Amino acid sequence: MNKTNAWKKLTDARDADNNRIVSHGASVPSAVAGYAKGCIFIDTTNGVLYHNEGSATSCTFTAVGAVADLPVANTYMIVGNGSGVGAAVAISGHISIANTGAVTLKTHNVTAAAAAPDVADLLVISDESASGDPTLAFTVQELFNAMNGLTDAAPVITAAATDKIPLVDKTDNAAKTVTLFEILTAAVGTGLAQDGTSGALTVTGMVGLNATASELNSAADQSANTEDISGAGALTPGTRVSQIAGGTGFAVTLAAPTAAEVGKLKIITLESISSSAVTMALTEVIGGTAGTSASFDAAGETLVLVGVESAPASFKWLVLKEHGVTLS
Repeated sequence: MNKTNAWKKLTDARDADNNRIVSHGASVPSAVAGYAKGCIFIDTTNGVLYHNEGSATSCTFTAVGAVADLPVANTYMIVGNGSGVGAAVAISGHISIANTGAVTLKTHNVTAAAAAPDVADLLVISDESASGDPTLAFTVQELFNAMNGLTDAAPVITAAATDKIPLVDKTDNAAKTVTLFEILTAAVGTGLAQDGTSGALTVTGMVGLNATASELNSAADQSANTEDISGAGALTPGTRVSQIAGGTGFAVTLAAPTAAEVGKLKIITLESISSSAVTMALTEVIGGTAGTSASFDAAGETLVLVGVESAPASFKWLVLKEHGVTLS
């Protein structure tokens, strides 16, 4: 038999039902009869080898070596084995994969339902700032516990609060939490105290500060240091500002300052006047243009005094400024 006839017989071999088991041609047949299942077809145009995955009555030729031609079980993957040969293996561990390619993290590894998670369940973070690029490792359950501490709807700063901030402890690489109350307690230091129920801070003492809370309030509370005078009577020495509203005219008095008023100002102002002047005896006042009495005749007139120790254990008001006030 010559080579031509041998090639013709080879490429037109048929089975007992006269279906081709080897064939060739310039184009690949599709959905036609006459090709046995498994038939080998040589595409002489493109030089590609095909085999029939269809039937003898309706052929479906697939290129040999195509991905769709590889027999792999549902949801398995081809992975190189220890011998360097591809093998079909199932996905295992903490993920699952669908035959669509979608990967799902198994939820039981990151919920509180796992009473005793595997020690090997670790998250690893690379610390690029450290020498040698070491890693920090902590368990999934530790991370979950840290994040699960954020339970309050709105952050509050009380001893009973459950608001927590997750962190990784640098000393032992363990996931831990710290409450807002613990942070504030550590930050307040000496001189501050925090109420364990409300979280309010109070000053208990400050280095180099000798003033009492009462003294601080007295110096800083403007409303407590102002009085309104609308009739005859005594002005309060310890009140910094006396505002007089004069009606038909009346007289006021001012007692001598005490040791507590030394160095402190006393401002007396006539805010309004109807007809007659408001007068004040200057018995405890020194240093003015005259020392008997002061007359406030128009709105806005002001007398500024300061408490001084005029003699040992003797205290007076010293005139600093007379604005429109008539001293006689």
